[in-house]
Amino acid sequence: MPLVDVVATLDAGLHASRNLIAEDTTHIRRFRRRRAPIIITVLGGVIVVSAMGGLPTALRAVIGVHIVVVMRCVDAEEAWGSINDSAYEAIGVAQATG
Repeated sequence: MPLVDVVATLDAGLHASRNLIAEDTTHIRRFRRRRAPIIITVLGGVIVVSAMGGLPTALRAVIGVHIVVVMRCVDAEEAWGSINDSAYEAIGVAQATG
């Protein structure tokens, strides 16, 4: 039995228990496997344009992110949720040091 099935079975058993009050605080999203070719194409396109030196790096990254979000490969909420505070701190320190 795969681990995912075991976890789902245990989770269902815990929620059915009368002695345990379980509040569902997790929000798990399934992978969007049908959207994977779009993400791979965008990543490849950004790399090719980088190799040719056509656009500034920041602009390429922003365009790539917009394509991925608009094509609903990643939700905006999911994208913002994946950035933690230490990333903001690293960006701030990098900009401050020049």
